[in-house]
Amino acid sequence: MAIVGLVGLVATQGRSNKGIVGKIAGGFYGIYGITGYLGDILSYSRLLALGLATGLIGTSFNLMVSLLGNGVFAWIFGTVIFLGGHIFNLAINVLGAYVHACRLQYLEFFGKFYSGGGKEFKPFTTKNKYIRIIKD
Repeated sequence: MAIVGLVGLVATQGRSNKGIVGKIAGGFYGIYGITGYLGDILSYSRLLALGLATGLIGTSFNLMVSLLGNGVFAWIFGTVIFLGGHIFNLAINVLGAYVHACRLQYLEFFGKFYSGGGKEFKPFTTKNKYIRIIKD
């Protein structure tokens, strides 16, 4: 099935090129484009791993609290470990999710649809197109 798909890619991806050799070369270049999709999948799986790690870290804090047993000592330090651990886990993983999601948007996803153009931004320059300045 995969071989049929590869043959279909080679046969159809080079249609815009001239000559049979150019069409076949364009088809093989279309196969090379599959690696970009694989890279995107692996990049987005980083967010999946981040979510799994969040759950496992939370479970480990729950286990640490349950190992303290019963008693006054367990209630005092268990509450501190539980709240501190889960607040730390939430904070560090919210930050991580934000950073990874921004990285995916700006570095990988944004480049597929945005093409640069226009004029260079020069914030500290004067433009005297319609104004004449007379110096004394």
